[in-house]
Amino acid sequence: MLGIAKKTSLTSSGNSLGVFSMYVLAEFILVVVGILVAVSINNWNESRKDELQEQDYLTDLFAEYGSNLERLNSLVELTENQQSNALQIANLYAEVHQQEELIEDDFNLSLARVLFQEVQYRPQTGVIADIINSGKLEIFTTEIRSKIASWDGELTRIRFQEQEHARYRIRLLELLEDNGNIFSFVSSTVSNLDINNSQFQTSNTDLLNNEQFENLLVGFYLTSQLMTASYLRPLIDEIENTMELIDARIEALANAQAN
Repeated sequence: MLGIAKKTSLTSSGNSLGVFSMYVLAEFILVVVGILVAVSINNWNESRKDELQEQDYLTDLFAEYGSNLERLNSLVELTENQQSNALQIANLYAEVHQQEELIEDDFNLSLARVLFQEVQYRPQTGVIADIINSGKLEIFTTEIRSKIASWDGELTRIRFQEQEHARYRIRLLELLEDNGNIFSFVSSTVSNLDINNSQFQTSNTDLLNNEQFENLLVGFYLTSQLMTASYLRPLIDEIENTMELIDARIEALANAQAN
């Protein structure tokens, strides 16, 4: 009887231990599952926050790139207009050699269209700078991140060519100042100029007999062509491609949120 009682006691104790172990295991599993669920919810919330922030940035980026594209198209229009007028002046050399009469005002007007406006591309960079400075590049897709990161390099390339082009413009202005008539040049292009008539009769068309003027004009024309064809127009394509990527990503995020 005593042996049976001991056996029954051991069996009961074993069952209690087994139940307790199962209880502990269940509690452990519940704790682990709870932690995993909490981590998953937190990760989802963080991912959701990143997507919302990305969407806001993308909307601002699209607007900024759009504005920069408009500025770039206007600059291309300016450079092509300058090139056209530089060619008109170059063609006047043939008239000089043919001893045809040149109209001073026409020459001055073409020269003013070449020299009056400096070619400078100064786009908006506020949104891109904010993204980079805040360390938020990582929230974007690889393609868009690459476009944002390379933007400053694209602008540096253009500024270098702008400087090369500006060098010829400045030297042409200096040559006009030293060998031409600034008053005649300005009065032909600006109405209601509140200055008395010049007492000098120097004709700016005499610059067509100046070899240095010809050389500088050719340099101005060639650097302008190079800037338009190799720098500005490729950047237009780059901006349009970037805007397409941004637009597609905005649409993808909107569809994901709807689902």
